[in-house]
Amino acid sequence: MFEPLPVPAEMAEWDQSAIHEIGIRGELLMENAGREALNVLRQACGPLSNKRVLVLAGPGNNGGDAFVVARHLHDLGANVLLLHSRAQSAYKGHAGYHLRLAKRIGTPIRRLTPSLFRRYHQKGSISLPNGISFSGSPEILIDGLLGTGFEGSLRADMLEIVQLANQMTTNAVVLALDIPSGLNGATGMPQPIAIRADLTATFGAVKLGLALPEAAEYTGLVAPCDIGIPNQCLQSAPPRHFRIAPEIFDIAPKANPNAHKGQNGSLLVVGGSRGLTGAPHLAALGALRAGCGLVTVAAPAALCRDIKLNHPEIMTLPLGQDCRWSSALAEELVTHLNNNPARYHALAVGPGLGRSDGARHFLSVIGRSLTLPTVYDADALFHLSNLHQTLPAQAVITPHPGEAARLLGCSTREIQADRITAARQLATLFHTVAVLKGAWSLVADPPGRIHLCDMAVPSLAVAGSGDVLTGLTGYLLAMGFSPLHAACLGVYWHASAGKHLDQLRHRGHLAGEIANALADARHQYNKEASC
Repeated sequence: MFEPLPVPAEMAEWDQSAIHEIGIRGELLMENAGREALNVLRQACGPLSNKRVLVLAGPGNNGGDAFVVARHLHDLGANVLLLHSRAQSAYKGHAGYHLRLAKRIGTPIRRLTPSLFRRYHQKGSISLPNGISFSGSPEILIDGLLGTGFEGSLRADMLEIVQLANQMTTNAVVLALDIPSGLNGATGMPQPIAIRADLTATFGAVKLGLALPEAAEYTGLVAPCDIGIPNQCLQSAPPRHFRIAPEIFDIAPKANPNAHKGQNGSLLVVGGSRGLTGAPHLAALGALRAGCGLVTVAAPAALCRDIKLNHPEIMTLPLGQDCRWSSALAEELVTHLNNNPARYHALAVGPGLGRSDGARHFLSVIGRSLTLPTVYDADALFHLSNLHQTLPAQAVITPHPGEAARLLGCSTREIQADRITAARQLATLFHTVAVLKGAWSLVADPPGRIHLCDMAVPSLAVAGSGDVLTGLTGYLLAMGFSPLHAACLGVYWHASAGKHLDQLRHRGHLAGEIANALADARHQYNKEASC
């Protein structure tokens, strides 16, 4: 349910472990990479015989992967030209070995220089030593210029080659080997430009940079390729970043025909204030639609009728006599929890709580007494930035970028500029699991591991969407999930519900509809998984 997203240094460590500790020859790993990339190309383009294919090979092992692909393309009868960026004698080791193989079977080869590439772009032809020419724009371009080890900015010569390649391939299929050249394998950012690929055959595992939103316009379809690195290598050097895979639905609570409502989780939502009664209502609805057996909203007494809002399934716990929060209401709630220790299995604190002094005093008192698994969201996070409280051991915080900025004492722009670092800092600061919401939501745990939900869902960008996620996450905590699993499953389930709505219509969704779509999203996964 979690797929590794190594950064380039981690991937290099796995490569070296496979070669030096396991004893797999580097030439074999390179051969496997090239053949797997060729399979990706075949699946996309069909038969490759007579296709006009331009293969660009850079100076390192990424160029070696390109040599393998070029050799197989030539063997299949493609009209292929291999352009290498350094002198043939400079290729050593695994790359040199595969260059020699490509030459032995007669693969057409020429040295790649900016001037040669410029002339080809202008005239549409490259002359070969045997008197034959490679003429016409490529139907397929293979990018093997720079791999995941690339750092810094493109040199002037490589920058020009990348620019020309992008200009001449508007009507071609572009396959990047491991990563589009010019893209940073850790951040997904172009340096300053990158090859715009239609397909990226990435070797061993999807690199972190390829999974980030910044890379999407360059990678095209990302196809992970198994090149034979044993799992032992991954386990001996675990990565710090993971993708939340659809299989996380496999751990979702399953219907038990013999269960009663108390066994399906009991969640207490704490929130609501004048003008914000919809937030705890939506949190409760999110929990109920996911399958929670019992949901109660604790709120100032005068607000409880509005919070139920035509949903008799939502129970309320009226506190005090009016619509204001206070430390007295906190003491009343603590007494209720102490007198009923088994009634609730988890709490969701914050939806619509408000930012009044009374709400701050309420949270200050109750925060010292909470021991149940708790998800903190919305206005609870606003007050946490000032209270500096220790959270329960089984807690999850779910800030959006603005709330995260307040918690970390920086700007929203700084949060968005490096979301991974921000999520990690939140988890470290509060010693708990942190969900940094947004397109490609992130889940960080205290040891610093990052779990990425690689879905950007427009329908989730509506008021109340986060409240639904709060209720959903609270339900999963109530069902006994660890904070990490509750957060990861909650984020993925929530995004899947939004994606399900997007398939029905692109705009105009309401947060309540996201809650209503939770069951449909799970059913859709179960249906696809059973096929």
